[in-house]
Amino acid sequence: MIHVVLLALIVAIYLYVEYFTKKKSKKAKVIGMSTVLFLFGALRGTSVGIDIPGYCESYIERGAESFAQILETRAGRDPIFSLFMKCLYEISESPQFMLIVIAALVAISFGYFVYHQNCNELLLYTFFVTFRLFAFTLTGLRQAIAMSLCWIAFVHMQKGHNWRYILFSVFAACFHFSAVIFAISLILYKYGRPLFVGA
Repeated sequence: MIHVVLLALIVAIYLYVEYFTKKKSKKAKVIGMSTVLFLFGALRGTSVGIDIPGYCESYIERGAESFAQILETRAGRDPIFSLFMKCLYEISESPQFMLIVIAALVAISFGYFVYHQNCNELLLYTFFVTFRLFAFTLTGLRQAIAMSLCWIAFVHMQKGHNWRYILFSVFAACFHFSAVIFAISLILYKYGRPLFVGA
């Protein structure tokens, strides 16, 4: 049901900007639709999402540790995410703050990605919600951060900013190692495009 409400709000914002404003601004549509994604992600309870209670518990545990302890005890497994949680804990002890920050990262990075694509914005947001990618970001927080950084990296790849692409891709892999697979996208984009256009 929540996905129906979310999609209805996204469609309403798109139609309002497209048909009821003088300037059919792509930026306004993207900001409006991303704001809805942010609000749904940020205002959910800390029990929404299969893995969220565990993340919230880890957030409090990492907050009680020092940076040195985290580097010592978490060196073999996701030390960057643990340090990220510790930094957030220094700002706010509430696990809800972690959800707000990650929701903002997802919404902003996806909006950035959509804004730089040459296709209908509503279509991409619809895919994001109906293919349950958005739902995935509500439970897999490390993957959500990695995915967000990959969207930004993809835009830089399209613009030919190879070093920025590499930087964001490596940073994504620091949060979730599966992002390393994203590295092949540069090879496919530069040398494999004839495979996709039938040339």
